[in-house]
Amino acid sequence: MNLDEVLENDPRNAKAFFRRGQVRVDLQKWEDSRADFRRALECGAVSADVDKELNRLRKLERRQDAKDGKTLKHTFDPDRPSIYD
Repeated sequence: MNLDEVLENDPRNAKAFFRRGQVRVDLQKWEDSRADFRRALECGAVSADVDKELNRLRKLERRQDAKDGKTLKHTFDPDRPSIYD
């Protein structure tokens, strides 16, 4: 049984929201994972566990932002040749 099925049958299952949030972090579905962690808290999950995962999420987002920044750093430089030339 997958986590979506568990939540369909028990929409207040904090552990299922928490685990689905962890999976979504690993899949880089960060907004969805953040929403799952919030729901887990609302359903009674241990705050310290959720905070730990949210910190991991923020760290991964910062790392990805830095990587994207390096990749796209010169995208809009005025001396860059146009793709339409």
